[in-house]
Amino acid sequence: SGVVLTGRDEGRAREAAAALNSRAGAGARAGAARAYGVGCEVSDADSVAALDEAAAEALGGPASAWVCNAGTNGYVYRELLEMDPAVVGEVIGANAVGTLLSARQALRSGARHVFLMEGAGSAGEPTRKYAAYGYSKAGYRQLVGSLNAELKALESDARVHALSPGLVRTAMTSPGDDAFGSTGRFFVNAVAEEPAAVAQFLAPRLVAVAAGGCAADVEESQLARVLGGLQAQVRGHERIEFLTPGRLLQKVGRRLALGENKDRFSVEDEEAFRAAKEAAEESR
Repeated sequence: SGVVLTGRDEGRAREAAAALNSRAGAGARAGAARAYGVGCEVSDADSVAALDEAAAEALGGPASAWVCNAGTNGYVYRELLEMDPAVVGEVIGANAVGTLLSARQALRSGARHVFLMEGAGSAGEPTRKYAAYGYSKAGYRQLVGSLNAELKALESDARVHALSPGLVRTAMTSPGDDAFGSTGRFFVNAVAEEPAAVAQFLAPRLVAVAAGGCAADVEESQLARVLGGLQAQVRGHERIEFLTPGRLLQKVGRRLALGENKDRFSVEDEEAFRAAKEAAEESR
């Protein structure tokens, strides 16, 4: 048993796996779950199939759950009219084609649960300056419904679920600090979270679902557990959301009323931001 981490850079995937194993420590019991790193280009069907084989070998059998998390915005924010076609292809290849091929391989190899990672655009909202990314994510909810309809017709008990991490501060969002000005920086500072905080919320809920339960099983409130379980039954699948509308309003409200998280990730004042950017460029 264990978890397989993957990415285009196999070296980084292995480093991440080694870091997880190190955190588990030498005191981990014999036979305890381990992490493994494997390289994969998700937009290539042969590479995804090779990942599946490597995972089965490492885990001692097919993976029971897949998380389709690969995605990119090309690390650039620009109007589509000015976007390099190669970057457009990279975004669609990873986010759309990669998700389709990964979900296909997972279900063909017998995975019981497949999780698709939503992003900006998944609800159909405009994504100015990253149109290709939003376009690629807009089909995720439709894909979840389509795949579950296909699985039902096949009388399979496998399910496809949605994960919604909200706005996460990563190297992918950093270029937006300049592209969207002080208003964008205000919003990111108020709403965004570090990857670790989002993972701490999503991971136990994902594990609960993969173990045959529901995401709400980890909630402290009995009412939340009951309501969450009913919602999952009505949908026929799980949608695990970190940045709920209520949490979003709370974050923005606290920022406006209390100044909470001001300049948390990036200086909001335009003049100060420009000065800091120039100083950083001069020091290189």
